[in-house]
Amino acid sequence: MKVGRKKVLRLSREVDNYSDLYIVWNPKTKFIAYYDCEHEVFCDIAPFDDFIENAKVYMQKVIDGEFDNPS
Repeated sequence: MKVGRKKVLRLSREVDNYSDLYIVWNPKTKFIAYYDCEHEVFCDIAPFDDFIENAKVYMQKVIDGEFDNPS
């Protein structure tokens, strides 16, 4: 999928009850990222291995808005 001018690989179909939130792979930075299409926020979260090991922690941070700095 495209996020603005960025091409990303969408990894999630939906995140909990948030229909406008997607978990994606950012091939340019090689990070797992998220895209909130309602607020048009795109942000890298963590490298793949770190995200897999701590997915629950990172997802809670996404939901709590700790990564809301647009990139």
